[in-house]
Amino acid sequence: MAFRKHQDSKTHCEVIETVITLPKATADVGELLSKAHREEKVAARDMCTIILSSVRYLARQGLALRGDKDTESNLIQLLHLRAEDKPQLM
Repeated sequence: MAFRKHQDSKTHCEVIETVITLPKATADVGELLSKAHREEKVAARDMCTIILSSVRYLARQGLALRGDKDTESNLIQLLHLRAEDKPQLM
């Protein structure tokens, strides 16, 4: 009888919500940080792959990577062109 009375109490219901329902509804901070870090690594890897493939393209064409000014270099100009498809690149 006492347990049933406790089970129906407001305090018991609040604790049940806190212990069972709340963790399912909210994400763990560690998991959120890990997910964000993993997404950053994937994005950085994609950008690095694009840069390396651009360098490889220029090398196969026998073109210099740099120009008279860094902003006018072949590599930077090629990356600007490729940034039209991947704006995160610039």
